[in-house]
Amino acid sequence: MSSLKKFLLSLVILGSVTSAIGAGTFASFTATTSNPGNTFATGTLTIDTDHSGASFVGLTGMIPGDSVAALLTIQSTGTEDMTYTLTTDVTATTAGAVPPASNLNVLTTDTTNGLQLYVQRCSQAWTGSGASSTCGGTAADVVGTSASPVALIGSGGANTYTSAARSMGTLCDSDVTGATRSARSTTCSNTASSSSDYLKIRVSLPSSADNGFQGRSATARFTWDGTSVSGVSF
Repeated sequence: MSSLKKFLLSLVILGSVTSAIGAGTFASFTATTSNPGNTFATGTLTIDTDHSGASFVGLTGMIPGDSVAALLTIQSTGTEDMTYTLTTDVTATTAGAVPPASNLNVLTTDTTNGLQLYVQRCSQAWTGSGASSTCGGTAADVVGTSASPVALIGSGGANTYTSAARSMGTLCDSDVTGATRSARSTTCSNTASSSSDYLKIRVSLPSSADNGFQGRSATARFTWDGTSVSGVSF
């Protein structure tokens, strides 16, 4: 065999060996798996009352020592627990505007002798109506006390016609499980299974109101604001 043929044969053999080695280098076992269907969804936070968008308490012809009480149910209409507050303000004719002088007077600017607020809750729906309603469960003071109510408006807010936000506690929703509530360390102010907070709200004119209070009128708004409870790691 000539030298050239030997050389060419050596190249063929070397190429075959290299291919075999290369094939062995890149070959491997493989496996795969997947975990589908991992769902993440947010809850909803909505709050309403059983007098949605309407007035629920008022009294005309008041004299010193008079008071009026009404029942109001605060409702969680979403799916999550929330802390919530009450803010009262003297209604303006235009949102965000200064109320007219006729609606901004000693009834709301005099924090001692003007209109006073007292809020009480019951662990279940109140029986009866108004001031004579009774609580068949557990009653608790929320804003002020019967003997020591607070100014309806006061000066704790941004101006003399808006109150500071008053804490109302935690409004729990029946959609939240006990395990989730425990993980978030949530303590309910209401009975969670009802998704409702049953309130009795009293507005009074102190006996100390003098002649300067005659012929006065004020229209107030009650605003309830909810904020979701703090999230945690599950």
